[in-house]
Amino acid sequence: MTQANQQLIRERLLETLANRKIVGTHQYYELKPEFRELDPYASASYPLNRVGTLLRVVKEFQASWVDYKGLEIKIREKYSDLFKDVSHPDFQRCLKHVCYDIGTSSYTPEWLDVRTQRHLENINNVAEAVVAANKIIPASLEHRVKKFFKDNPRGVLTVCDIGVGVGDTCVGVVELVDRLSREQGSGVPRIYEDHLKFLLVDVMPRSLEITSNRLSKKPLPVSRNDLFSRPVKSVYPIEANFVDLETNVASFNGQVNIIISGGSIMHNTNVDPFFKTMHNLLDASGILFVWDWGNYSWAAPNLRLGKFRAQIKTDLYQITQDDVQAVYDNFALGWMGDGGLFGYSGSQYDYLRKKLRQDFLEGLNSSTGFNFIKWLEENLAGVSEPEEKTPYHLIEGYGSGSLYRDAIKQAGFKHARDFAFRSFYESKKHLIGMQKPAEQIALGSSLFFAVGVK
Repeated sequence: MTQANQQLIRERLLETLANRKIVGTHQYYELKPEFRELDPYASASYPLNRVGTLLRVVKEFQASWVDYKGLEIKIREKYSDLFKDVSHPDFQRCLKHVCYDIGTSSYTPEWLDVRTQRHLENINNVAEAVVAANKIIPASLEHRVKKFFKDNPRGVLTVCDIGVGVGDTCVGVVELVDRLSREQGSGVPRIYEDHLKFLLVDVMPRSLEITSNRLSKKPLPVSRNDLFSRPVKSVYPIEANFVDLETNVASFNGQVNIIISGGSIMHNTNVDPFFKTMHNLLDASGILFVWDWGNYSWAAPNLRLGKFRAQIKTDLYQITQDDVQAVYDNFALGWMGDGGLFGYSGSQYDYLRKKLRQDFLEGLNSSTGFNFIKWLEENLAGVSEPEEKTPYHLIEGYGSGSLYRDAIKQAGFKHARDFAFRSFYESKKHLIGMQKPAEQIALGSSLFFAVGVK
């Protein structure tokens, strides 16, 4: 099948499965009612209605959740004329890519929801692992920043932050440059604001505004203790999501020295196009340095414990003891914890948290495994809804850490590596002023770093 024919089939499948919707300047795809098996809890009561479409599961694991063959049969039966000349292998290949695109686009309305923006803007209970990760990135880039200015004394260091949130990741880089500018022999110009450019990428206009104001040293709605003295003059906000990222950043291709990102790339069902876009953005010696969340929460609907990772059945995945803490932290702390995203905070819900831990461990050690969505369905029916309901969806693009390393390599980077948070933190904690051992850092088991060198 030619590339043109493949594109035509994808467009037909996209029109068959979903309706195009517009929010602000952004487009996303909403599944048609006849394909609600791909978003089975959309009409359920809270919190099941926040599960999200199954197409958000990363491509590595999506076949455990989506019956592609059954979907093909359903589409061909109803729309036979549109696809009569398309072979089964070509249909499946195109269908999967369309499913990935719909999954990635589903984050757009979620992140443009005013409740999401308010949550990010006012968040004050940031996990220690996030604080550490946002310090580790600039600490790890110190040598590269010095080398850039040694080789280009009058140059402009261009940094791109993907998914800025409220700027916590990129502010660390400015603080690094500020500190180096006052160190004799570092090579970093004293008046560094003329030698620093930031490209800020986010789908949320409010995030871009807050981060731009932080870098420019303008007043903020929530005070931040930023440790840099000079405002950054060259700040370019780019309003884009992953589905339209390539076209929005293409004008900067080959001009970026450093790409950073913190906890954002997982909002992709398929990261391959993203890393290709990043490869194009970087100059010949550029580096990509990111941290993200990675665990096996959505490897399959049911998870069980074993000696090695394996797909046991279509809907059953076997994780190892090394994976258990990260999965449990996601369910029990991230979502059902006191202060978790579902909103079940306070001692009146302690019995639920206790039951979740018991059922989680029992389920993992059973032959059928533990199913968190079913647990929610069985245990939260009749429970009073919290006052603050989450604007987020439960299923997010968690894959194994190696997914980034492999995708970075495939995108054309010369070098690509992944680092578990715990090992990397232990080697860097003396540089970032933290003393705790890695195993005591909340949510550290769920976090990893990925590096790509062009």
